[in-house]
Amino acid sequence: MKAILSAGTDVASVSLFDPAALDDSFDRQIEADPQAAIETMGDAGRVIEFQTGGDGDYLFHLYLDEPMPASFEKYAKDPISVDTFAIPSGTVWAVGTEYVSHDPKTALGRATHMGSRAEVPPGEYEVTLYRTDWPERLIEREVRKRTGKPGRLESTLETIGGACFPAAFFSFALFPLGLRRWLMYGLPLALSLLFVIPFIIFNLPIMKRAQKIRAEVEREYPSVVVEMRRKGRR
Repeated sequence: MKAILSAGTDVASVSLFDPAALDDSFDRQIEADPQAAIETMGDAGRVIEFQTGGDGDYLFHLYLDEPMPASFEKYAKDPISVDTFAIPSGTVWAVGTEYVSHDPKTALGRATHMGSRAEVPPGEYEVTLYRTDWPERLIEREVRKRTGKPGRLESTLETIGGACFPAAFFSFALFPLGLRRWLMYGLPLALSLLFVIPFIIFNLPIMKRAQKIRAEVEREYPSVVVEMRRKGRR
């Protein structure tokens, strides 16, 4: 069984947990001393905290009672083993550690991209986590493969759209012509380069298709691989 979870953090740390496994007093404890509360639950096998080394969004691939794909193995680094991880309700959440609580949905509020959940068989698991190190060219090659020949056009359009931003500042070269002329010619040029042209380019159907394909490809390359085996299962 495979599950995909995404989480975001502003404290360079993401966590896996089942809200039902947390102590009744956990929400009070985390308000008083967040790090101590997480460490206590970690020692008890109820929260797995993963230090990311930076803020941002992270993608988890969970493999339950099966190994990661063989193609992942050479990119999986720095294994972290957890002897017992409790998932009593069968709901496992991945969130930025700052959102760990009995009610992560409420804790996340509008920041729904900072956490997600999956349903798994309830029980206790042996867990091994791996940080991945994907070569950038690997993902780019797969994107190009799926976009086909139009990919070159998409790349060219991206370059043009990106070049509009620095080019806009050259419109200020018209400023010595006088404020009135600059307002007539320079300002419209700057606005076109900053907003109009990039908006048109990045909303072309071919660009939207490229963005969709890129998102699909990136979802296949996790930041963290998690192997989970139910304890006591033969």
